[in-house]
Amino acid sequence: MTQQTVTINGQSYRIADLSDTAKTLLGNIKVADRKLADLQQEIALVTVARDTYGKALLANLPGQAPAPPDPPPASVTLN
Repeated sequence: MTQQTVTINGQSYRIADLSDTAKTLLGNIKVADRKLADLQQEIALVTVARDTYGKALLANLPGQAPAPPDPPPASVTLN
């Protein structure tokens, strides 16, 4: 069976050899990394929404040419 390891600052450690505190801290880092990834994805979505609102605002300012109609939204089905 393969021993699980973690590499920290270039040094590999067997997880089984870590103290309970170190294992808890390692778990906390994993949770924080997942949360950061989720937040980065949320930032990307909100950035797209903000850009879309900005384009719509520009098209609705006085003296602006009307914006061309939006193409129909893409139909996406995930299985």
